Amino acid sequence: ETSDNYELGIERSDGSATWKAVAFYSRLEDAIENVSLPNTACTSPPCSQLQNIARQRNQGIELSAQMALGDEWTVAGNYTWLDRENTSDPDLLLLDTPEHSALLWGEWRPTTALRLLASAEYNSSRNSTTDGSRTTDSFTIFSLRGGWVFDSGLEIEAGVENIADELYAY
Repeated sequence: ETSDNYELGIERSDGSATWKAVAFYSRLEDAIENVSLPNTACTSPPCSQLQNIARQRNQGIELSAQMALGDEWTVAGNYTWLDRENTSDPDLLLLDTPEHSALLWGEWRPTTALRLLASAEYNSSRNSTTDGSRTTDSFTIFSLRGGWVFDSGLEIEAGVENIADELYAY
């Protein structure tokens, strides 16, 4: 694959808060995609094969913000809009990328050693096959994480991803 990539962004910091906005555009040549094949093409369906799909265009925007609320709390979030297109063959759909995604998180640091983080992540539906026969529905997952920083600088971390056990893969 070869690509031309363009990005234009702005960042603003205002004391305890930071905002960013970025627009991006990419044009790929010789793009590789996991193309769906008929179920008779392999012994363990669903069948797919990495193939050169020629040209692809990706464009979108990313917005993010982060704010410290006193010494102990930080909240943040980001949103991405992604528009991808197979410009060589628009009937061959691109896989595993949601058009909309967002992440919100909050962190509490009651001491210099302890930190606790909660997050929510949203992803809109996406194609699971290049022919459009399977899609993954939109989903939101919630996660919790905690960490401890020792005096030596070593940090241990533990967490639970997808605490509601949301089924989000096809």
